[in-house]
Amino acid sequence: MTSAGSASLDSLLEVLDQAFLQAQRHCRERHEALLLAALERGDMQVRCVSPGGGEHVLSMPVWQLQALRLPQVGGFSLALEVQVEACETAGGDPGLALVLAPRGGRAPRHVLKIEYTGSESPRGALWLDGVALRDWALPGRHAAPPGSGQAT
Repeated sequence: MTSAGSASLDSLLEVLDQAFLQAQRHCRERHEALLLAALERGDMQVRCVSPGGGEHVLSMPVWQLQALRLPQVGGFSLALEVQVEACETAGGDPGLALVLAPRGGRAPRHVLKIEYTGSESPRGALWLDGVALRDWALPGRHAAPPGSGQAT
């Protein structure tokens, strides 16, 4: 790929990285807001009924009851049909570029797949026709958003 072509692909990957991380953050923030609302309402007790018919009330933190219902974004995948075309690099040398394949075109097509997996330690991967081209780690769930200069 040319440096100009990879810059465009790199920009796309950066935008998708941020969208994936933002979706994960949104899920965690929404879950936290629901838990805080439950705590403020005082929903801190659970009524238990034993098989023998006896009842008793247990007090326990709401987060222990709702942790399993935490919505998460665990993966995302995008597949694009592309064509490989000859081009010139910024230095004038011959190179190759990936171009989105037009519908109904007869030129050979390839599948470029961008894939994100993991909610605790997310990773990204770039595939061309099933061959891994690139693999990278995204900031974990405790990392600060880019540009904030802070750890969360």
